[in-house]
This record gives sequence, structure tokens and C-alpha cells, in this order.
Amino acid sequence: MNNSPVVNLLQQLEPFSNLSEDSLQKMSSTMDVVYFPQGSKFNIQFSENPEENASLYFVIKGRIAEFDDEGRQMALYLHHTFFGESVLLKKVKQSHYEVREEAIAYRLRGDDFMEWVKLPELANYFFNSITDKLEQMHKNRQMASSSEALMGLVIDAPIKTLNVLSSNATVKEAIDQMAVTQVDACLVDSDEGGQQAEQSTTDVMNTYSIVTAMDLLRAISSESDALNQLVSSFAHAPVISVHHHDYLFNALLKMTRYYVNRLVIRDDHGPIAMLYQKDLMGHFATQSGLGVLTLESVSSLGEIEKVLQQVDDLIVNLNTRGVKTHYIAKLATEVYRKVFQKVFELLSPDAALQSGCFIVMGSEGRAEQVMKTDQDNAFILPDIDVETLRAIRPFAERMTETLIQLGFPKCPGNVMVCNPMWFQPVTEFKKQLKFWMDAQDEASFMNLSIFIDAEAVFGDETLLDDCKQLVFDWASTYPQFLRHFAKPVLQFETPVNFFGRLVLEKQDQQDLLDLKKGGIFAIVHGVRCLALEFGITQTNTHWRIKALMEKGFFSEEFGYELGETLNFFNTLRLENMISLKQAGVGEQAFANKQNKIQVTHLSTLQQDLLKDAFDVVKRFKKMLNQHYKLDALL
Repeated sequence: MNNSPVVNLLQQLEPFSNLSEDSLQKMSSTMDVVYFPQGSKFNIQFSENPEENASLYFVIKGRIAEFDDEGRQMALYLHHTFFGESVLLKKVKQSHYEVREEAIAYRLRGDDFMEWVKLPELANYFFNSITDKLEQMHKNRQMASSSEALMGLVIDAPIKTLNVLSSNATVKEAIDQMAVTQVDACLVDSDEGGQQAEQSTTDVMNTYSIVTAMDLLRAISSESDALNQLVSSFAHAPVISVHHHDYLFNALLKMTRYYVNRLVIRDDHGPIAMLYQKDLMGHFATQSGLGVLTLESVSSLGEIEKVLQQVDDLIVNLNTRGVKTHYIAKLATEVYRKVFQKVFELLSPDAALQSGCFIVMGSEGRAEQVMKTDQDNAFILPDIDVETLRAIRPFAERMTETLIQLGFPKCPGNVMVCNPMWFQPVTEFKKQLKFWMDAQDEASFMNLSIFIDAEAVFGDETLLDDCKQLVFDWASTYPQFLRHFAKPVLQFETPVNFFGRLVLEKQDQQDLLDLKKGGIFAIVHGVRCLALEFGITQTNTHWRIKALMEKGFFSEEFGYELGETLNFFNTLRLENMISLKQAGVGEQAFANKQNKIQVTHLSTLQQDLLKDAFDVVKRFKKMLNQHYKLDALL
């Protein structure tokens, strides 16, 4: 037969697209065409005899559904998908299929496939760990992108000369140096003893302060003899820096977080250059959404809305370019928190509120929220009298309503500052926490889970620290509490069966899979429980996993697998949310569908990675079950 259509199909199908054209021609020469009438059923069986073994099928047209032994649908194969490899590679006894729509497929004999799969181009796909597969998928997406400016290295950006002066230099000497280099800032080195070689990079950076041209202009205008004074008198610290091998993406993140328009670039020994916002923006000339750096200067809610729209555009842009979701979440988190602080300022808060602490919780607190989802926030106040509390409570309601207007949906569980339970003086807040820890019912555990992920956005952080310490002390005093707190990890079934196949749910004539129930919740809550047990104060799940690796609870290999698995789930969830937004679904429909993906819309690679990812979740659940002896509580 004419092999060109077969080669054309294989060239568009991962991982066969990695093979040379010569290899694809040879492979296609051994393949034939199979017809499947609509409604027909068939099995693919494993055999020890290579000549009688199963085959690999590449769907040309039609729809073929796969079922487990209990009759539950696990997958649906359409054009540009293949099936049968689980029987050949995992030696699954048999798979059951039903033809939903008249189908035609190319067939590759099992013994031929087993020879081809020995090639590294295919072996890397079928036999690598999930961590390696996900890393390769991200690299492929980035290579396919037209521009990867954001994921370039700081050292590759347009950088400026670094001015460094000793602490006994004068203001005039600083001005002269700036004039020569045309760089409007200087570092002032206070390390007169020359001990830098013995210090870590962090310690070395602590010996420097920075002075800008604007600082010196203010000095000259206010002091007549400023030119002869020590420049160190007008310098300030700390110096915000970025490593020269870090991503430009993280440089952008730091500029957003600290409201600065320049960063000092450092290597492993100390500062080496300067990076300016205007140069970074020029480097990102083709990137959309970088107006997020203008938040400091906004003066109205309308201007904030424009910035948030730019953030939405940037999220889509970065996801398309293959940037990992937890990097995107870091940037989104910084912007959202700046928005919350700016809203607070624009609403002209009462003086009593200035000494409180505004916190975000749940996915916002973990810095894992990308698209704007429902609010999870609270306000911990210092101890104030009842009359003052009553007088300032309307402000909390105004803040919630303003955030809703800006696109941060109302929390279905009412976990918002407008709820008196989440707007309390610190002593009352602690009483609430003690009640939840003592009650140990489903609602109390849910509220505690939300709170444990809390991070301060602005205000007196010690108020939050005191409340969190109460929870950590309780967990260490009453270890049985953790067993019951961890029990919800087993609440939802992992949607993959004994044979490693996906188990889907039917809804509105679609085959759906709930990522949150199936995988995200188990990882996030399981890691949260372990963080509470080990006294880990970080809230981000990836940082918690890293800390658990350092403490030896996770092996390095499993820790990376768990983190990459969570990132893969969140990437699929983000792409689903983007699709829903672009389809213009309503707020309620978005809330109902944001965690549920249609598996048939995924590529073969993504479906295979899902199976591998849920295997990681199952292993993690088993680990937690043994660690906390959860079976005894069920």
C-alpha cells in the first residue's frame, strides 16, 4: 500500500514523531489497515508467544472506547491516537473495546512494536519516569514557541555596568562615577575588612547598600554641603538582587514584588552588574501583559481592572509557551497580593485597621492560584473593644464587594473578611482555632485546612504567626489529632483502576475526570498534614515537598515525582480554565467545571501521563495510610 499517509500520521504523533523519516518508512511498510464496524466489540489479549500477541493500533477515523473488566469506560480513542501498548508493555491480561463510531486504524504487529520500542526515541517515552516525561513535554512546548524571552537567563539580558564605591567615598565621587558609566545607581561596600571570600553569597550581599541618583538629588537639595559628605549616609539596604543564571521570569517577579525598577545581578561570589526595568521591558517587547509592573502607581479601581486583564493575557501567553504552572502562579500571586493591598489603600481604611493583618488562605495562601477563583481571605485584628470592632466591620464588607467587582468571585463557603468569623481580634481568633482543633468534625477540619495555608499580605504579620504557632503546638502535643486530620486524604477514589487505566465519569454526554478530587486534593492535603507534623512553616506545596525531602521523609526521586505530578495536574486544570473562559461560560458553570477535564480532548501523551500521575498519587496515599494508620479509622 502507499505508505505516505501512514508516515504523515506518525510524524504528527508523539513519540513516533521523534523517529527519522527513514525509520518511519520502515515501520509503515510492516503495517496494515483494519476496519471496525460500528457497535462491534473486541478484546486485545497478552500472549507469551510473540506471533500471537496483541498489536498496536493507530486510529485514522472513528471512535473506539476502552473499558475495564467491570464495564467502566476508561478512554476514548479518536483520530491521531493509538491504543494497545498497555497489553504489550505492561503485560495487562486483556483490554475490552467497543466501536462507538465506524473506525479505520493502522495496525502494527506486537512483535514488530517490541523491536521498535527499544530505540531511545521511543523507549524514553514509554519507559522513562513521569518526572522525565513531564520535563521533556515542557521542553518540547518551549522549543515550539516563537519566543522564549521570559525563560531566558538574566545574564543574556541587556545589562549595565555596576558602580561600586567604598563606604568612605563622597557624594561628589558617586556622581562623577555615575556620569562616567551612565548608570544612575551605585553600590556602597561596607566590608572594609575584605572578608567576602569567606562568606556566602547571601552574606556578601548583606555588606552592600545602594544609592540612586534620585537619593543624591534629594540630598543636594536639602543639605548645602552634601557633595562632601559620605555617600554611605544616603544609601539604603537591603539590596534586591538576582542570580545571573536565574530566569528573567524571576527577575520580573522580583521587580513586581518589591516595586523596584532595577536589580543587582550577582554570581556565586557577589554583585557583578545591574538590570533595569526599562531594558527588561525592551527585551520583552513582544510579550503581552507586562503592565503588571505599573501597580504601584495606580490610583483607581478602573486602573486595577486594566492590570488584571493584562495578567489574564499574560497567564495565557506563558502557558502557551510551556512555562511551568507553578512559575506562572508565583507571578500571579505577587500581582494579586499587590491588588489586595492597593484596594485596601484606595478604600481609605480606618486607623484601627492599619494595625491588623490581612491574610489570604487556601490556594491563594499556597501561591498556587493562577486564574482568579473564589476568595479565601481574612483579617486578624489586634485586641480592640467591641464598639471599635462594630464600627470598622462595614469596611470588611466593602472590601469583599470591591474584590468581587474586580473579578475575584465570592467564596461559596463564605471564607472572606465580610464574614465575622474571619474578621476578628486575635484573642477571639485563637479561641475559634481552639474550638476547631477540639471539635475535629468535617467542617472544623476544612476550616483548619484553609487556615494552615494562610500567608500575610500586609499588616502586622506577628498576629498571624501567633495564631499559626497555636496550631503547630497543638499538633505536636496531640499526635492523634494528625491521624484524624489526615483521614480525608482517602476520601476520594483515585480514578485509575487495577490495570492502570483511567476511570471516567459520564456527565452531560461527556467523559470527564475531576482533577481536584482525583489527585490534587490528596497531594495538597497529604503534604499539608506532613508539614504540620514536621513543623514546616512554608505554605506552598512545592516548598513543603522540598522541606520534607530535606528532612528525609521523601526520597529525592519520589519528592520530584510528587511535585511534577502536582504541577501536571495544575497545568491541565489551568488549560481547562482558560478554555472555559474563552468559551464565555457563566460564573456558576465555570465554578462547576473548572476542575473537570474532558479526557478525550487530551493528546495520547497527556492521557498516558495522567495514568502515570495517578499511579504517583496512589503510591502517596499508600505511604500516608501506612504512616498515619488511616485504615484503622475507616
